[in-house]
Order: sequence, then C-alpha cells, then structure tokens
Amino acid sequence: MGEWIIEVEAKRVDSTIIIRVKDNGIGFDTSLLSVIAKENSPHVGLYNIQRRLYLRYKEQASFNILSKIGNGTEVTIILYDSEKEVSDEL
Repeated sequence: MGEWIIEVEAKRVDSTIIIRVKDNGIGFDTSLLSVIAKENSPHVGLYNIQRRLYLRYKEQASFNILSKIGNGTEVTIILYDSEKEVSDEL
C-alpha cells in the first residue's frame, strides 16, 4: 500500500468554514454508515461528531463522508455562518 497519508485542510469561503480530512487508507463501504453512525453502535465516534455538530450548529452545519474500499476516506464538515458567529470560535 505504501506510505499512509492524512491531509487536513480548513478554509473560509466568504462566511462559510470548510474542514476536510482525507486519507489514503483502506476505505470502507459507505452503505454501512447507516449502521455505524447510530447512538448504540460500537463505533461511537461518527455518531458523537454528528450529534455535537447538530447540538451546537443545528442546520448550520453539514457532515459528509466519502469512502471507497481500497481508495481512502474523505470527511468534510461545513459550517454555514449565516450570522457570522462561527468565525469567533476558531
């Protein structure tokens, strides 16, 4: 497989903050997300991230995962800053 790489990028586009984390790992079948991202799943990390984003930002945030077996995973978090308050927290 070679060297493992993790890329982290955070940028502001107007009043929106985009955070992207990407790796070149083994990836996974995204059809499993509906099982993995539940509160009672043994994989609590994804559930916790989604829940905390919702509790803090409600519909002003999105959380997206793209992955393909053998091709790595990319996670994108977008904070829509319609009231320009997110910028003060970073």
